[in-house]
Amino acid sequence: MQLEDLINNSDNKEFVLKAVKENGKFLEYASNDLKNDKEVVKTALEQDAEALEFAGDKLKNDKDIILLGVKRSTLDNLLCFRKVKSK
Repeated sequence: MQLEDLINNSDNKEFVLKAVKENGKFLEYASNDLKNDKEVVKTALEQDAEALEFAGDKLKNDKDIILLGVKRSTLDNLLCFRKVKSK
């Protein structure tokens, strides 16, 4: 996915959903409306917990979003720990 395409389609929910499924941090380039769209932000967090930093202010205070971010972050850390431990 090209960054230019993402920027040009920042208001297109379908396009942004596809982008954040590929890379959650692409949420940074979504429009403000989509940064506050629960479906878009959840999709981004499922791909990368660090995408929470790009969520809209409304959703940064949403309990479900915060819990998903923490859950995903914890899972990522456990998987990383297992990889290091197995080496």
